[in-house]
Amino acid sequence: IVKKVYQNILFEAKDLKNGLITVINDFKFIDISDQNYTFKWQLLKNGEKIAEADFTVGVKADSRKDVKLKLPAMEEKAGAEYFLQIFVYTKEATEFSSAGFETAKEEFAFEINDYFTTESKSGQLKTEEKNDKLFVKSGNIEYEFSLQDGHALLNIKNKDIHVFNELPRLNFWRAPTDNDFGAKEQYKMSLWNAASHNHIYSYKGKEEQNGVISLKYEAKLRGIEAKVALTYTVNADGSLTIDAKYQDLSDDLPEMMRFGMIMTLPKTVNNFTWYGRGPHENYIDRKYDAFMGIWNGKVEEQAFEYYRPQETGNKTDVRWLTLKDKNGIGIEVKGGQALSVSATNYKPEDLDAGMTKKQRHWKDVKARNETVLCVDLFQRGIAGLNSWGAKPLDKYRFLGEEYKYSYTIRFFE
Repeated sequence: IVKKVYQNILFEAKDLKNGLITVINDFKFIDISDQNYTFKWQLLKNGEKIAEADFTVGVKADSRKDVKLKLPAMEEKAGAEYFLQIFVYTKEATEFSSAGFETAKEEFAFEINDYFTTESKSGQLKTEEKNDKLFVKSGNIEYEFSLQDGHALLNIKNKDIHVFNELPRLNFWRAPTDNDFGAKEQYKMSLWNAASHNHIYSYKGKEEQNGVISLKYEAKLRGIEAKVALTYTVNADGSLTIDAKYQDLSDDLPEMMRFGMIMTLPKTVNNFTWYGRGPHENYIDRKYDAFMGIWNGKVEEQAFEYYRPQETGNKTDVRWLTLKDKNGIGIEVKGGQALSVSATNYKPEDLDAGMTKKQRHWKDVKARNETVLCVDLFQRGIAGLNSWGAKPLDKYRFLGEEYKYSYTIRFFE
């Protein structure tokens, strides 16, 4: 992050659709030329590289210059998005870096991007009502829902095997960071921790239309003047779409730490692939050095071992993710909008020291024997302008009265 902020070669989009960019030399006494730097661009479509090329440019110290890149034609259509990524490398080794060291980079999104669209799904569902429960089956996938107050989604099975150790449930909390402790958020926002574990479900009915079945519930946050409307839709192809709409019922609630859902799967489901920002962890106010792409890794590798355990492993602007075991069995999650996600072996309470910083180190935390997946709409920023009281900048905080998001889970058999 610091490297990206401090880079002395900058870029601006001047006429991006026609490949025109501006290269800014922020060095005060060093000219940029093909003698000291090489430049490269690559174009991504839906996370995959479709074109790339090297280019040269000469820019005097403390000045700028326009450059036209020969980009291929891009098709404007629903479900497609493009990103232009630019990289700068040193030509020769210095006392501080080797030849070929990446010294600057930038990324631009195109105005024609229109990624999030509704996909048509086909198939046939079978349903059965029994003992105040609804069973919905599509091939080898079977769902169980409550038809009375007190519960919502009860089970998901794939070939009679439970898909989740713990089904998706609402989550508003993260393990406080050092900066959260500096701002005393472990006191001010702790009610959201309790809200993550205390819901009162009310059954609101079901609808069957055009080959899909939707069940509606309301989750009242116990002791907090807020509620979440939940709709579970079993699509014709057997996938499950979850819509969550949060509504604030009071004017004096503190801002939310995060808004999303948490679930767990067997630890063997540990092959993690995602289309979003990566490959390292990133947050809403710490993300522009993490470029868009299709990334992959083991779940065990996603948590950063901070000296003091705290929130870790998040990925922003995620379009979809998959979690699979060695046999390719697992799940896919697609966002109805950009998601903030993490897949680690830790729940927030595993990394949460409580109301005071304990003298804990990473070696004191035991990894769970399961994969913990968080699928969020957002997580607040992680830092302010200092670490002893400042909150994140307002644009990275969430003070609204209403938020809604959706995602769809598909199952690999």
